[in-house]
Amino acid sequence: MLGTILPSLMAEWRITAVEAGLFSSYALFGMMVGAMVFGPMADKVGRKKVILVCTVIFSVFNIYFRFCR
Repeated sequence: MLGTILPSLMAEWRITAVEAGLFSSYALFGMMVGAMVFGPMADKVGRKKVILVCTVIFSVFNIYFRFCR
């Protein structure tokens, strides 16, 4: 999905190709870390609880970056 919207993001945010590449790498790295942390946690405590925790973390960071920066 990132590959589809990346040209639009580059134009909208005025970022270079190098910055866009870093953005893509950071996204893949974040997915890898998330899978390594939350996958085993989901096996231990249950998938519904982990999905709820991930949703709360995502929401808190979105609110923070939207209103507090």
